[in-house]
Amino acid sequence: MPKLEDIVRRRSTPGILVYDMNNVLCYANEMSTELIPELNNKEARKSSPPNEITKVCSEIKLLAATKDCTCCCSQSPLLVNDVGIPFYLRGFLIGSTKGKKASSPMILILVEKVILKRTLDFMNLKKEFDLTNREVEVLRFLCMGLTNKELAVKLSIGENTVKDYMKKLMRKCGASSRISLVTNLH
Repeated sequence: MPKLEDIVRRRSTPGILVYDMNNVLCYANEMSTELIPELNNKEARKSSPPNEITKVCSEIKLLAATKDCTCCCSQSPLLVNDVGIPFYLRGFLIGSTKGKKASSPMILILVEKVILKRTLDFMNLKKEFDLTNREVEVLRFLCMGLTNKELAVKLSIGENTVKDYMKKLMRKCGASSRISLVTNLH
């Protein structure tokens, strides 16, 4: 089973933007400026933010004004930058706008790149690991998330036969479990 550190390493680092309640950019990390290149321009940083960021900030401010907001958040629709990279904006209110603990609230915006799902070339895997056609078929269904029982029904074979195929696939692909078998192929 993959370790948490391995899962975290495979995730994309989000861009981080921090705006004050007047839509003035206070902080931008490198990933945010890679995904939203117009933030690299110092003049653009001083003017109003790009439209989608303004919309997220406005929604957060509206939520904060209309209810006691301990966790106000807003999300943009899927966006695509000039070079074709898809991403989402998720905004959160930081700090409090009401009560005795009122502070200087800020808006945190995560710029999250969409990692596109990689497709497997099963014919290439067949050659690379010397798999039979039936092993490729079992592997294809395994990658779809089917259980041994579901595989048995789908392939019209017994569950023990599925288990035998799993053992052969793990041995041929150098995996110690069905999870590592799938994750090593991706």
